[in-house]
Amino acid sequence: MPTQLTGGLLALLATALAVIAPSACTQDGGNRAAQPGRDVAAPAGNDGEKSRLIRVATPRPETPVTSPLRVTGEARGTWFFEASFPVRLLGADGRQIAVVPAQAQGDWMTEGFVPFEAVLEFSPPAPGSRGTLVLEKDNPSALPEHADELRIPVRFGTSRPASAGSAPADSLPAFVNRVWKVSRSAGVERGQLYTFLGDGTLLIASFHGTPMLGRWSYRRDTLTLVEEGIPHPATVLRLQADTFSIRIHGPKTPLDITFTPGATR
Repeated sequence: MPTQLTGGLLALLATALAVIAPSACTQDGGNRAAQPGRDVAAPAGNDGEKSRLIRVATPRPETPVTSPLRVTGEARGTWFFEASFPVRLLGADGRQIAVVPAQAQGDWMTEGFVPFEAVLEFSPPAPGSRGTLVLEKDNPSALPEHADELRIPVRFGTSRPASAGSAPADSLPAFVNRVWKVSRSAGVERGQLYTFLGDGTLLIASFHGTPMLGRWSYRRDTLTLVEEGIPHPATVLRLQADTFSIRIHGPKTPLDITFTPGATR
Protein backbone atom coordinates (compact mmCIF):
# COMPACT_ATOMS: atom_id res chain seq x y z
CA MET A 1 0.00 0.00 0.00
CA PRO A 2 2.76 2.56 0.84
CA THR A 3 4.48 1.65 -2.40
CA GLN A 4 1.31 2.24 -4.39
CA LEU A 5 0.73 5.58 -2.60
CA THR A 6 4.27 6.71 -3.34
CA GLY A 7 3.93 5.71 -6.93
CA GLY A 8 0.62 7.56 -7.19
CA LEU A 9 2.13 10.71 -5.71
CA LEU A 10 5.06 10.55 -8.11
CA ALA A 11 2.70 10.19 -11.04
CA LEU A 12 0.64 13.15 -9.82
CA LEU A 13 3.76 15.30 -9.39
CA ALA A 14 5.00 14.37 -12.84
CA THR A 15 1.66 15.39 -14.36
CA ALA A 16 1.69 18.72 -12.49
CA LEU A 17 5.23 19.50 -13.61
CA ALA A 18 4.32 18.72 -17.19
CA VAL A 19 1.54 21.32 -17.02
CA ILE A 20 3.48 24.00 -15.12
CA ALA A 21 6.78 23.82 -17.04
CA PRO A 22 5.50 25.14 -20.42
CA SER A 23 3.67 27.98 -18.65
CA ALA A 24 6.82 28.97 -16.78
CA CYS A 25 8.87 28.87 -19.96
CA THR A 26 6.31 31.01 -21.74
CA GLN A 27 6.34 33.60 -18.96
CA ASP A 28 10.11 33.68 -18.85
CA GLY A 29 10.31 33.93 -22.61
CA GLY A 30 7.79 36.77 -22.56
CA ASN A 31 9.93 38.67 -20.08
CA ARG A 32 13.04 38.24 -22.16
CA ALA A 33 11.26 39.35 -25.32
CA ALA A 34 10.11 42.56 -23.67
CA GLN A 35 13.62 43.57 -22.61
CA PRO A 36 15.03 46.31 -24.86
CA GLY A 37 18.05 45.54 -26.96
CA ARG A 38 17.44 41.79 -27.04
CA ASP A 39 14.61 40.35 -29.09
CA VAL A 40 12.49 43.40 -29.91
CA ALA A 41 13.91 46.45 -31.69
CA ALA A 42 12.51 49.82 -30.61
CA PRO A 43 10.51 51.44 -33.42
CA ALA A 44 11.57 54.78 -34.91
CA GLY A 45 10.03 57.99 -33.66
CA ASN A 46 8.74 58.43 -30.14
CA ASP A 47 8.03 54.77 -29.37
CA GLY A 48 10.27 52.40 -27.51
CA GLU A 49 13.10 53.03 -25.09
CA LYS A 50 14.16 56.38 -26.64
CA SER A 51 10.93 58.06 -25.55
CA ARG A 52 12.32 58.12 -22.02
CA LEU A 53 15.15 60.35 -23.28
CA ILE A 54 13.86 62.38 -26.23
CA ARG A 55 10.46 62.99 -27.86
CA VAL A 56 9.87 64.68 -31.21
CA ALA A 57 6.66 66.61 -31.92
CA THR A 58 7.51 67.62 -35.50
CA PRO A 59 8.16 66.18 -37.98
CA ARG A 60 6.48 62.81 -37.58
CA PRO A 61 8.02 59.68 -39.14
CA GLU A 62 7.47 59.23 -42.88
CA THR A 63 5.94 62.69 -43.35
CA PRO A 64 6.99 64.90 -46.29
CA VAL A 65 9.49 67.60 -45.30
CA THR A 66 10.54 70.76 -47.11
CA SER A 67 12.96 73.60 -46.48
CA PRO A 68 12.93 75.26 -44.02
CA LEU A 69 12.31 72.25 -41.79
CA ARG A 70 11.26 73.07 -38.22
CA VAL A 71 12.10 70.39 -35.67
CA THR A 72 10.47 70.60 -32.24
CA GLY A 73 10.14 68.37 -29.22
CA GLU A 74 11.60 67.81 -25.78
CA ALA A 75 14.64 65.96 -24.45
CA ARG A 76 16.22 65.24 -21.12
CA GLY A 77 18.73 67.83 -19.97
CA THR A 78 21.40 65.12 -20.21
CA TRP A 79 20.84 65.03 -24.00
CA PHE A 80 22.17 68.61 -24.27
CA PHE A 81 25.58 70.17 -23.78
CA GLU A 82 25.77 73.94 -23.35
CA ALA A 83 22.04 74.09 -24.16
CA SER A 84 22.25 72.46 -27.61
CA PHE A 85 22.71 69.20 -29.52
CA PRO A 86 23.27 68.44 -33.24
CA VAL A 87 20.39 67.78 -35.63
CA ARG A 88 21.38 66.29 -39.00
CA LEU A 89 19.40 65.66 -42.16
CA LEU A 90 20.66 62.81 -44.33
CA GLY A 91 19.73 61.87 -47.87
CA ALA A 92 18.80 58.40 -49.09
CA ASP A 93 22.50 57.65 -49.64
CA GLY A 94 23.38 58.61 -46.09
CA ARG A 95 25.13 61.82 -47.05
CA GLN A 96 24.60 64.84 -44.85
CA ILE A 97 22.36 67.49 -46.39
CA ALA A 98 22.17 69.93 -43.48
CA VAL A 99 23.15 70.21 -39.83
CA VAL A 100 22.19 72.76 -37.18
CA PRO A 101 22.23 72.81 -33.39
CA ALA A 102 18.89 72.34 -31.69
CA GLN A 103 18.55 74.99 -29.02
CA ALA A 104 17.03 74.40 -25.59
CA GLN A 105 14.01 76.59 -24.96
CA GLY A 106 14.51 76.54 -21.20
CA ASP A 107 16.99 75.69 -18.47
CA TRP A 108 18.86 72.60 -19.66
CA MET A 109 20.69 72.00 -16.35
CA THR A 110 18.18 69.39 -15.26
CA GLU A 111 17.45 65.69 -15.64
CA GLY A 112 13.88 66.49 -16.65
CA PHE A 113 12.52 67.18 -20.12
CA VAL A 114 13.45 70.48 -21.79
CA PRO A 115 11.73 71.82 -24.96
CA PHE A 116 13.96 72.29 -28.01
CA GLU A 117 13.70 73.75 -31.49
CA ALA A 118 15.81 73.68 -34.64
CA VAL A 119 15.30 75.01 -38.17
CA LEU A 120 17.15 73.39 -41.08
CA GLU A 121 17.46 75.12 -44.44
CA PHE A 122 18.60 72.92 -47.32
CA SER A 123 18.45 72.26 -51.03
CA PRO A 124 15.89 69.45 -51.26
CA PRO A 125 16.66 66.22 -53.13
CA ALA A 126 14.22 64.74 -55.63
CA PRO A 127 10.62 64.92 -54.36
CA GLY A 128 9.48 61.60 -52.95
CA SER A 129 12.98 60.41 -52.12
CA ARG A 130 13.66 59.24 -48.61
CA GLY A 131 15.89 60.67 -45.95
CA THR A 132 16.69 60.43 -42.26
CA LEU A 133 16.52 63.03 -39.54
CA VAL A 134 19.12 62.35 -36.85
CA LEU A 135 18.85 63.94 -33.41
CA GLU A 136 22.21 63.26 -31.86
CA LYS A 137 22.98 63.41 -28.15
CA ASP A 138 25.73 65.96 -27.63
CA ASN A 139 28.80 64.02 -26.57
CA PRO A 140 31.74 66.35 -25.84
CA SER A 141 33.79 63.45 -24.46
CA ALA A 142 33.57 61.59 -27.81
CA LEU A 143 33.43 58.35 -25.83
CA PRO A 144 31.30 55.73 -27.60
CA GLU A 145 29.61 54.64 -24.37
CA HIS A 146 28.14 58.16 -24.05
CA ALA A 147 26.93 58.36 -27.66
CA ASP A 148 23.25 58.11 -28.51
CA GLU A 149 20.88 59.26 -31.23
CA LEU A 150 17.29 59.13 -32.42
CA ARG A 151 16.66 58.48 -36.13
CA ILE A 152 13.40 59.45 -37.82
CA PRO A 153 12.66 58.39 -41.43
CA VAL A 154 11.26 61.20 -43.60
CA ARG A 155 10.27 61.79 -47.21
CA PHE A 156 11.22 64.90 -49.14
CA GLY A 157 8.38 67.00 -50.46
CA THR A 158 8.33 69.63 -53.18
CA SER A 159 9.88 72.96 -52.23
CA ARG A 160 9.58 76.08 -54.32
CA PRO A 161 13.13 77.20 -55.05
CA ALA A 162 13.99 80.70 -53.94
CA SER A 163 14.86 83.17 -56.66
CA ALA A 164 16.02 86.75 -56.74
CA GLY A 165 12.46 87.94 -57.19
CA SER A 166 10.78 85.68 -54.63
CA ALA A 167 10.08 86.83 -51.10
CA PRO A 168 10.75 84.82 -47.94
CA ALA A 169 7.32 85.83 -46.62
CA ASP A 170 3.72 85.78 -47.79
CA SER A 171 3.88 89.56 -48.08
CA LEU A 172 6.85 91.86 -47.58
CA PRO A 173 6.84 93.38 -44.08
CA ALA A 174 7.44 97.09 -43.61
CA PHE A 175 10.99 96.53 -42.30
CA VAL A 176 12.17 95.09 -45.63
CA ASN A 177 14.56 96.98 -47.96
CA ARG A 178 15.45 99.48 -45.25
CA VAL A 179 18.65 100.04 -43.27
CA TRP A 180 18.14 99.66 -39.53
CA LYS A 181 20.68 100.65 -36.86
CA VAL A 182 20.90 98.96 -33.46
CA SER A 183 20.06 101.66 -30.93
CA ARG A 184 19.55 99.53 -27.81
CA SER A 185 20.39 95.94 -26.89
CA ALA A 186 22.03 94.07 -24.03
CA GLY A 187 23.82 91.62 -26.31
CA VAL A 188 24.37 93.31 -29.69
CA GLU A 189 26.80 96.13 -30.38
CA ARG A 190 25.13 99.49 -30.80
CA GLY A 191 25.52 101.03 -34.23
CA GLN A 192 25.44 97.75 -36.16
CA LEU A 193 23.40 97.98 -39.35
CA TYR A 194 20.81 95.38 -40.32
CA THR A 195 19.30 95.31 -43.81
CA PHE A 196 16.52 92.84 -44.66
CA LEU A 197 16.51 92.56 -48.46
CA GLY A 198 13.41 91.49 -50.35
CA ASP A 199 15.00 88.26 -51.61
CA GLY A 200 15.58 86.96 -48.08
CA THR A 201 19.18 88.15 -47.73
CA LEU A 202 20.19 89.58 -44.36
CA LEU A 203 23.12 92.03 -44.41
CA ILE A 204 24.76 92.84 -41.08
CA ALA A 205 27.48 95.49 -41.03
CA SER A 206 29.30 97.80 -38.65
CA PHE A 207 31.51 100.81 -39.25
CA HIS A 208 34.66 98.93 -38.23
CA GLY A 209 34.02 95.32 -39.29
CA THR A 210 33.48 93.09 -42.30
CA PRO A 211 29.84 92.82 -43.43
CA MET A 212 28.20 89.45 -42.85
CA LEU A 213 25.57 87.83 -45.03
CA GLY A 214 22.75 85.75 -43.62
CA ARG A 215 19.13 84.90 -44.38
CA TRP A 216 15.78 85.90 -42.96
CA SER A 217 12.18 84.70 -43.20
CA TYR A 218 8.92 85.88 -41.72
CA ARG A 219 6.07 83.38 -41.52
CA ARG A 220 3.28 82.76 -39.04
CA ASP A 221 4.28 85.84 -37.05
CA THR A 222 7.78 84.44 -36.49
CA LEU A 223 10.85 86.28 -37.78
CA THR A 224 13.82 83.94 -38.23
CA LEU A 225 17.33 85.35 -38.59
CA VAL A 226 19.94 82.89 -39.88
CA GLU A 227 23.47 83.98 -39.01
CA GLU A 228 26.47 81.74 -39.81
CA GLY A 229 24.03 78.90 -40.51
CA ILE A 230 22.36 79.12 -37.09
CA PRO A 231 18.66 80.08 -37.03
CA HIS A 232 17.43 82.51 -34.40
CA PRO A 233 13.62 82.65 -34.07
CA ALA A 234 12.32 86.05 -33.00
CA THR A 235 9.10 87.92 -32.33
CA VAL A 236 8.42 91.40 -33.69
CA LEU A 237 7.55 93.55 -30.68
CA ARG A 238 7.10 96.89 -32.42
CA LEU A 239 7.21 98.13 -35.99
CA GLN A 240 6.76 101.81 -36.76
CA ALA A 241 8.33 104.23 -39.19
CA ASP A 242 11.00 105.26 -36.67
CA THR A 243 11.26 102.15 -34.44
CA PHE A 244 11.68 98.43 -35.06
CA SER A 245 11.98 96.11 -32.03
CA ILE A 246 12.41 92.33 -31.95
CA ARG A 247 12.88 89.68 -29.27
CA ILE A 248 15.20 86.79 -30.13
CA HIS A 249 14.32 83.61 -28.24
CA GLY A 250 17.64 82.20 -27.06
CA PRO A 251 18.35 79.00 -25.11
CA LYS A 252 18.43 80.80 -21.75
CA THR A 253 17.02 84.33 -21.74
CA PRO A 254 15.42 86.32 -24.58
CA LEU A 255 17.48 89.01 -26.30
CA ASP A 256 15.74 92.27 -27.18
CA ILE A 257 17.02 94.50 -29.99
CA THR A 258 15.66 97.94 -30.81
CA PHE A 259 16.44 99.46 -34.21
CA THR A 260 16.08 102.98 -35.53
CA PRO A 261 16.45 104.07 -39.16
CA GLY A 262 20.09 104.14 -40.17
CA ALA A 263 22.16 104.98 -43.21
CA THR A 264 25.56 103.89 -44.40
CA ARG A 265 28.36 106.41 -44.54
